[in-house]
Amino acid sequence: GAVSARGAALGFDVGGQSTKAVLDPAAGEVLARASAPTGEGTDLEALAGSFAALRARLEAEAGEAAGAVGVGVAGVFGRDGVLRGSPHLPL
Repeated sequence: GAVSARGAALGFDVGGQSTKAVLDPAAGEVLARASAPTGEGTDLEALAGSFAALRARLEAEAGEAAGAVGVGVAGVFGRDGVLRGSPHLPL
């Protein structure tokens, strides 16, 4: 079914060289965008830190809080929905 959230949607795209982030309200116009580097040395703790820093930066820039978050990452997921392998993340 449809998901309803208050505030803008925060989206992350995790790639091999960078994580891109965008804050987008329900109206569909991008409020803010930013990126942070990723690479072979990026572990899950560093990635989580990048997510938090990007979120804070975008919310401050846009003056609006995220009400929903989505993450896109290439990889193989188990039947339980857990990411089991990714070319962009050390798992």
